[in-house]
Amino acid sequence: MASALANALVPIFVGLLLGYWGGKRGWLDTKGVTALIAVVMNVAVPCAMFSAIIRTPWSAVAHAASACWIIALAYLVIYAATCLIALRSGKVSLSESAVLALTIGFPNCAAVAISLLSDLYGPSARVLASLSIAVGALTISPITLAILEMQANPENRGFDVRMFLKCILLSFKRPVVWAPLVALLLLAVHVSLPTFALSSLGVLGNASTGTALLLTGLILSEQKLQVNVAAIVASLAKVVVQPLIALGICLMLHVEPGTLRQVTMICAIPAGFFGLVFGKRFQAAPAVAGSALILTYVLSIATLPLWAVIVTYIH
Repeated sequence: MASALANALVPIFVGLLLGYWGGKRGWLDTKGVTALIAVVMNVAVPCAMFSAIIRTPWSAVAHAASACWIIALAYLVIYAATCLIALRSGKVSLSESAVLALTIGFPNCAAVAISLLSDLYGPSARVLASLSIAVGALTISPITLAILEMQANPENRGFDVRMFLKCILLSFKRPVVWAPLVALLLLAVHVSLPTFALSSLGVLGNASTGTALLLTGLILSEQKLQVNVAAIVASLAKVVVQPLIALGICLMLHVEPGTLRQVTMICAIPAGFFGLVFGKRFQAAPAVAGSALILTYVLSIATLPLWAVIVTYIH
């Protein structure tokens, strides 16, 4: 277990630290962040998600459907709770609340889930690990993008339901949202891509994890990291409350132990980079989101092994 956790987390720390140090030292230009965001979110990450999903047999996807619904519910519960609590605090805007909620609600499955679950539970766990990325990309990511798009218009001072729904539809024009959806549709109709297409997607997607981590570290280098009550509570919501919610749903639905373990461990993964990257694009990146993201990785050194042990004894 120690080896699996080290293999999953150490590269994350290295990528984040390199990006952070590069931004502070000046050898990574923070002025070029916008272009880097476009590369990561419009090319690298969509290709990585598409490639991971399209290589998965449809029968395995269909078998994992119920687990995906549980993961989606766990994402949405933490997302909604974080957003509402942040708004009620009165310290952040709606856009910043959405960015914080996405950071806390969407684990860093793109960088951690596949390697961690494969090492812990075998190659078959790659299916749910890959699909967990699509779940976040198709649920709380469009919601966040819609809020950011809506609030970017100075005429929208409140929450307009009709405008929000319009922005939800517009969010599906972004590759990071439609790529996993298209991959799932192609699988459903049993369309196979030629080998050269899969290889091309793999080449472009292989750059996603490292580049995204460097980008996240670079964004964090522009912020003042603070360990305060808000950051601690947000990080605990990610690494303690979210997996607890997922475990509780699995127990209530009498999910078989193998799936229960995978779902819980996916939700126990530290915070992802989508929130900060989207927030930077729309000039809405609250410092608490960056601080909480870093804290989730520090806390996960203890919480990930603890969750792995807890779910092992559930039969």
